[in-house]
Amino acid sequence: MKAFGTALLMTVVLAGPSRADMVTHHSLEWLVSSSDHVVDGEVSAVRPHPRRTDRRLLVLKVRRPRLKGGTPRSFSAQVPGRGPTVGQRVIIFTRTIYAPGSCGPDPRTGKTLLHPQQLVTAMIDGRRNWTVPTRDFRRVQGVKTLRRLIKKMAKTEGVKRSVGLPVPPDSELGGNDRFNTATLIVPRDAETERYVLGLIGSRAAADRVLGAQLLVHYESAANIRTLLKLRDDPAVIGGKDGKTVRWVRASAEATLKRWKVPLP
Repeated sequence: MKAFGTALLMTVVLAGPSRADMVTHHSLEWLVSSSDHVVDGEVSAVRPHPRRTDRRLLVLKVRRPRLKGGTPRSFSAQVPGRGPTVGQRVIIFTRTIYAPGSCGPDPRTGKTLLHPQQLVTAMIDGRRNWTVPTRDFRRVQGVKTLRRLIKKMAKTEGVKRSVGLPVPPDSELGGNDRFNTATLIVPRDAETERYVLGLIGSRAAADRVLGAQLLVHYESAANIRTLLKLRDDPAVIGGKDGKTVRWVRASAEATLKRWKVPLP
């Protein structure tokens, strides 16, 4: 990851989200971390769901070696919408859900048993050049590269919570468009915390504002001390109607208030 270091992004941060601020990317790290299974395979069947008209049952003939999760040679999951076509090669990311079976309540206990099923949360379509972004705001391309990265990421402990990071306009995902700020979803882990702290240590006031805002996801005694120091930040950034605002200080205090830290 890299620091933003640009007044262009500062304009977007201070102005707040706009109608155009709707582009969201899911990083490969988040997709792997939040999934119970990652499966590379060829679609062998797509069937109607017996109870959900908005889903299809997808059956894959699994390619080896496996990417994440103990998947057999044939893997089935529920996919929103119509799903891919038979014969298509895909990489799917699924999470485990528990749904009642088709047999109804157990006649002995009267309780309905819940069975684990897989729900597709994301899919990489082989017809689209196997492209997906990573947490450094770059796109990785090619099935071999993706498979290698997924297998490496799957060895680390999964994180089930995420953070949305504004994408730098000059990155491969940013498109150099000040009015279309994209968001990249990454795991809420130690690496993202280090990135946020790096923003706070930046020379650019825009970075420090953003870092103080994002640090709200990482409450700790050390981070409280970091934000308390930012209350002395001298940066003055132009606001509306020609007024000047110390946005770094304001952002730090806003996060501290969210944490219910008493301020003198």
